[in-house]
Amino acid sequence: MAKKILQINMKYKIPADVLAKAFMDLAKPISEVKGLEWKVWLHDSVKKTAGGSISLRMKSP
Repeated sequence: MAKKILQINMKYKIPADVLAKAFMDLAKPISEVKGLEWKVWLHDSVKKTAGGSISLRMKSP
């Protein structure tokens, strides 16, 4: 099986507490993704950036 890493970075303009709630709402569905090995959340409230890294095990075609 191949491994893939997905990195997502974004800027946001909403209040940090609203963003945190959105991330909490996404945590469970992301944790149920088939092949997920790990997920790291990233957040910089000073620069107003967020994102994360995900490691996935992928079936070879």
